[in-house]
Amino acid sequence: MTAVYKQTPSGDEKTIMKTRLKDAGEPALQTITASEKSSRPTSQFTNIADIYELVATTIDDVVSLHTLNGAFLFVSPSVQKVLGYTPSELIHSAITDLAHPADLKRLRPLALMQQNRNKTRTIVWRCRHKDGQFLYLETKTTLLVDNEGRPEAILCASRDVTERENLLAKLNASRKELTRQKRELERVNARLSTLATIDGLTGLKNHRVFQEQLEIEFRRARRYQLPLSLLMLDVDHFKLYNDTYGHLAGDEVLQHVARLLTLVARQTDFVCRYGGEEFAVILPNTPADGALALAERYRTAIASENWAFRPITISIGVASLTPEIQYRAELIEKADRALYHSKQNGRNRITHIRELEAPLQAAS
Repeated sequence: MTAVYKQTPSGDEKTIMKTRLKDAGEPALQTITASEKSSRPTSQFTNIADIYELVATTIDDVVSLHTLNGAFLFVSPSVQKVLGYTPSELIHSAITDLAHPADLKRLRPLALMQQNRNKTRTIVWRCRHKDGQFLYLETKTTLLVDNEGRPEAILCASRDVTERENLLAKLNASRKELTRQKRELERVNARLSTLATIDGLTGLKNHRVFQEQLEIEFRRARRYQLPLSLLMLDVDHFKLYNDTYGHLAGDEVLQHVARLLTLVARQTDFVCRYGGEEFAVILPNTPADGALALAERYRTAIASENWAFRPITISIGVASLTPEIQYRAELIEKADRALYHSKQNGRNRITHIRELEAPLQAAS
């Protein structure tokens, strides 16, 4: 049971606003005058009323009673300590008159309480101090109803939580800043990761990624006994092209070669810049004959392109996985040896390592 009260204009009679429980457990609002209190036969009730009076007038929290529209019916003397107003200064105003314009929506639950018959709500809002500053109040509201269960008034208990809310605001600002810094760090790390894996000139995967991917495909092929081939490609007479037309023109050739290789590549092909004017293509699930057919597609795409200053061609070396190859480096070495043979024998051609090893095997 909760009671609050206010001094009447005459100053001789106190009106005690008290909630009591109905038979069904619903709170009801009852007005008891001082004369009625003194006419009660029990001193216990008088003592309880005195206790409520003492609590309402001495606690630091602001206790207030409002009409359903928010107008003050009663406010405890502690309001002067918290907000600077005397109780009499607020009696003819409404709680919304003190609210920060941006926080009026926070007081909407007062109306919802009446609609939904909610008994209590806790609201944090900014209230204007008499000096013009705004303080954060945490207000616990209780809907008071009459004997018929109809809303009749709203009881509020408010305390100053400005220090807590300011601290929370600083914590939230710090959290947002940390989140922003984290995202920025992730963006920078992603950029660094890209720089570490992508060739800056051509946009292809770089040599380091080539080695990593080849190791993955090599182990998978050996474990599951799958075919695997590797193409090593080199732009013919590239040094002479650079010396004749300049390094900028040479860079444009490498970029265009990279684009053409990417266009010709299957979805499963892994095209990389191996270094300088040399490129590599990993061909998963591709045996020797298939690798030769794909190599011809790459060679034709470069040779048939309309180049700016003079025709550009590539030489290609091909190696395919065999049971004798135990390490990826062996596969690279064989493809590189086949590439060297292509360049030594006219360029703009394709050589598979088996063409070079077959005569040796036959001789042995």
